[in-house]
Amino acid sequence: MASIYSFKNIKSIHSAQELVDIVLSKTQRKTPTEVHPKYQIMRIREFYMRKVKFAASCFEEKLQEIIVTFPKLNDIHPFFADLLNVLYDKDHYKIALGQVNITKSIIERLAKDYVKMLKFADAMYRCKQLKIAALGRMCTAVKKLKASLDFLEEIRKHLRRLPGIDPFAPSVLLFGFPNVGKSSFINKITKANVEISAMPFSTQNLFVGHTEHHNVTIQVIDSPGVLNRALEQRNTIEMQSITALAHLKTMVIFIVDVSETCGYALKEQFKLFEDLKPLFTKKPAILALNKVDITPVSSLDGEAVQFINQFKETNPNVEVVELSALNEELVEKVKVSACEKLLQHRVSNRKAADTLKTDEDYYRGVRVIQPKNRNNVNRGPHIPESVRLERQNQEKQQRETLKDLQEEHGGAGVFNFPWNEHFMLADDAWKYDNVPEIINGMNIADYIDPDIERKLLELEREQDEMFNMNDEEMIDEAEMMEDNALKQVRSQKTLNQLQSRLTKKNRVSKNKIALSSLKEKLAAKGKSSDKVNKKLESAPRSRSLRANQSGMDLESTDGIIDRKRTNASLRAEWNKPEQFVESKRRKIQKKAMMKGQAGDADRHIYTKMPRHLFSGKMGLGTRDRR
Repeated sequence: MASIYSFKNIKSIHSAQELVDIVLSKTQRKTPTEVHPKYQIMRIREFYMRKVKFAASCFEEKLQEIIVTFPKLNDIHPFFADLLNVLYDKDHYKIALGQVNITKSIIERLAKDYVKMLKFADAMYRCKQLKIAALGRMCTAVKKLKASLDFLEEIRKHLRRLPGIDPFAPSVLLFGFPNVGKSSFINKITKANVEISAMPFSTQNLFVGHTEHHNVTIQVIDSPGVLNRALEQRNTIEMQSITALAHLKTMVIFIVDVSETCGYALKEQFKLFEDLKPLFTKKPAILALNKVDITPVSSLDGEAVQFINQFKETNPNVEVVELSALNEELVEKVKVSACEKLLQHRVSNRKAADTLKTDEDYYRGVRVIQPKNRNNVNRGPHIPESVRLERQNQEKQQRETLKDLQEEHGGAGVFNFPWNEHFMLADDAWKYDNVPEIINGMNIADYIDPDIERKLLELEREQDEMFNMNDEEMIDEAEMMEDNALKQVRSQKTLNQLQSRLTKKNRVSKNKIALSSLKEKLAAKGKSSDKVNKKLESAPRSRSLRANQSGMDLESTDGIIDRKRTNASLRAEWNKPEQFVESKRRKIQKKAMMKGQAGDADRHIYTKMPRHLFSGKMGLGTRDRR
């Protein structure tokens, strides 16, 4: 069984509280623990999402391990499935595993939902609260599994104590009423040390021992005593024996106490065999009359002898032998007889190799499938003609292989594999035809003009006629085209020049004003024109004003004032050198502030608590950092 079922390899199951503590502690140790307010919100979200995902994966891993390691009743041998049903109700067992599986899916869904909400969190506080809520709901779901986890842990402990029975090995099963001598017999023929007691039901579980016969290891199973009563009235101890008898392909030794010191009459013991006779079908069996050292068979009364004779008549295939645990010869005789019958039965029931395997191979994972004939057609093996001829002539034909062909045509890298030879077409003559090019599901040959050659010849003839023309005629024509182009350019140039002159004369100067008109406007408003004269004297003047400065009267001439130059002189007076530098500095600082760059007043604040100085042993205080 160790090679097929790993009941003893099932790991211990933690309680609900232990599971919560393990996962939360692992989450705290295996994930980052520091987050600062200066972090960007994306980094803070990833910090808390990582904790939620890690905790969920740890819970799922622990629960999945429980689901996988425990046996599934539909996948194991029916003997172990029924044995689990007898010891622990299979419905409760399935419900417990189902609750574990449901909790695993709940935790998976919780992690998915809270990670989705964390993606939209807008502050570190909200992220932290969502992380606390997610881990809290996961822990609550696990704590609800308290009863199921405790129940599965009890089953695990009992599974480890189950006997190592291999349901496919040659086996001998000892069956009968309590205190008939089953445990004494197994202690004699094997190295098992089963407890022997005068009290009934001293053997409460199945015990296994091993013996050898003709270099074949045979396992001997000692079953608890079974009483002759209805199936509904039998307890758990008796049902273990019934399960072994029903599902194991064994040699059955039905032991009967002829001395009746077990406390049960001989009639009841024979009646138990008759009631359970359907379970003995297709199994070799031996009836062992035990304790003949106390009451020999020859000293039995007539009624007991009648029961034995009647049993022999109704069950001719069942051998009746005498047995006494104190007589080594009788013990060895019963052992040899049982082993011989068992091995003979296994050889006789061995099926042919081409037939479907037994349920033994089914549980071992072997599948042998024979296809059935369809359409009344015999689909035998296909033998190539070359192989058939070789078998007839008994000599191997020399064939040119692809490797020989490759060496003939230049070797590897030069030779191209002749794929066309292996094309399967209706006509072999088509193999080497050019494959048509297909564009959008259409053959490109469908778009070829059948008169394309004739049209091409006409185009070539026209081109030849053009090249055969007189060279002088071609030159004259080219010169005429150039002269016409030059005439158009010259005429257009003259028009552009005339247009430019007209626009200059008609242009209105918006930035200049006559001095006389300015003085008239000021006089009309009752204002003096002294300030205008002062500005003209101090400001740079235009050419006309500089000419007037040499001897012309400003008031008598119709001078022109250039506003731009006047304003420039005023700005030069206003913007002193210090003011100019200050305004320049403000412009530069404004650009830096707009880009978020560090300025002169900014300073860098280093880590206030360096990790290498403030990390170490935990001080006195709380450990609740989750």
